Amino acid sequence: MNSDKVFWWRAWVGNHAVVNVQYQVCLEMELLLLIISRIFKLLSFYGPLLMLDSKEEEEEEEAEIAPEHLADWLVHEPPP
Repeated sequence: MNSDKVFWWRAWVGNHAVVNVQYQVCLEMELLLLIISRIFKLLSFYGPLLMLDSKEEEEEEEAEIAPEHLADWLVHEPPP
């Protein structure tokens, strides 16, 4: 298995102790982990921006359906 790479994972146990765990990841798994990490980076950067866009769209939809706008249309414009 020449394509396997060896990675070390260092985890804190308690406040001071460190445990080193060795594991092997094949090339396909390494690529999958890279893609997943990139997706999370993109979501962490663009996620708040997407949420702002969706909130603005919701506000626009609420403004279109607001009853006071409908009442103004009924009073000021003749029916078609």
